[in-house]
Amino acid sequence: MEIVIRDVEDRDASQIAKLLTQLGYPCDSDFARNKLHELSVHPSSQVSVAEVNGTVAGVISFDSQPLFHQAGKLGTIMALSVLESHRGNGIGRKLVKHIERVAKERGCVKIAVASGVHREDAHRFYRSLGYEEITKRFVKKIDSVES
Repeated sequence: MEIVIRDVEDRDASQIAKLLTQLGYPCDSDFARNKLHELSVHPSSQVSVAEVNGTVAGVISFDSQPLFHQAGKLGTIMALSVLESHRGNGIGRKLVKHIERVAKERGCVKIAVASGVHREDAHRFYRSLGYEEITKRFVKKIDSVES
């Protein structure tokens, strides 16, 4: 099985929607397409896909920002999803390794990834790639700001 990693394209929106839905974030093609356009104007963002036999089987979204407390940047894996039917074939590993190269090119000295507490398989996956649980992340939902 040949896994090809490439930059995302507009034509991938319906498959991205399926991947995000399988990740637990139900959406449609229009939502995915709008997000891809929104991210495409941010030079710090990168969205890549893994293609297997012409099918988008995985996606990874990444962003980087300058660190305030030390030199360099912090890279963040914003989302990673592999089709359920393709899991266990090295697609996620290849996507993460690709993003790690991108992070180095952009001057990142660390990469962070958040994973829901219930995603034990994902935790094992990230640990197998050398990621460590070293911080706690606190999140508060806020009402949208009206202009």
